[in-house]
Amino acid sequence: MSSFIFLKKIENYSPEKAIEDFKKAVQKANMFCILIKDKYRDDLFISAEGTLSEVDEFTFKNMGNKENLKYFTFNVNQVEEDSIDSFTWLAQTKIISGL
Repeated sequence: MSSFIFLKKIENYSPEKAIEDFKKAVQKANMFCILIKDKYRDDLFISAEGTLSEVDEFTFKNMGNKENLKYFTFNVNQVEEDSIDSFTWLAQTKIISGL
């Protein structure tokens, strides 16, 4: 199993908008965004999880063997306090002196 992380600028980030953008991209790719489960606490978005698949939800849920099916699951989370500096190392540049 492989995993990857989509990075977005933290300014103006909205997990709900990220999910909507994800759905639009999936639709353009002729795939299906299914099984979305949102978690809220006191009307505050906490997280969402779902599956992107090459088949629709009914087919996906009723398939016994998904071995040859192209699909992956995803999670989208609210920005947390420790998120802010998690990937700053990607934006830093190193200057090599003497070259």
